[in-house]
Amino acid sequence: DLQPVAVKIKLTRFALQFGGHTFEHPKVPGNRYQLGIEGEAVDLGAAIAHQWADQTGFTFTSLYVLDHVRMLVNVWGQQTVKEHWHLRLNVSWRERNGDYVRFPDGAEVELPAPLRLDLRVDRTLGRVELFATVNNITDAAQMDRGNVPLPGRWVMAGITVNWGKDRE
Repeated sequence: DLQPVAVKIKLTRFALQFGGHTFEHPKVPGNRYQLGIEGEAVDLGAAIAHQWADQTGFTFTSLYVLDHVRMLVNVWGQQTVKEHWHLRLNVSWRERNGDYVRFPDGAEVELPAPLRLDLRVDRTLGRVELFATVNNITDAAQMDRGNVPLPGRWVMAGITVNWGKDRE
């Protein structure tokens, strides 16, 4: 038997950004749009970046991560689950122009367009934060520049100590 659940979000900040040529390089034509909503216990956001020039077709001074990016989509959400407990989920998808040479067989293949899911849980205790993160939950194939394969699923845990004032 399902019971309705009331969800109350107190909106503390709403931001919408539009940009042209926001890849911070005059030769990279593209747009970036971002939406952010901050609530009392929930933060949500989305960003989309589109570059309509194929950087393989003309001389280009590399910006490394922006090299050959065609489309980049990010959606994220963070929820305060209990006092001092936070849960964050990021979903991203990146499409790039071009291809690379696969090492095992020497075949020229298109750069992958991975859909990535990242999850983080953290607990704040004064100046100390305990966290656990799982990046690339879907184990999507990713390729960096220079034919360097990026890691698949990656699990991390740790402690962060903030030497400034206490966090709430």
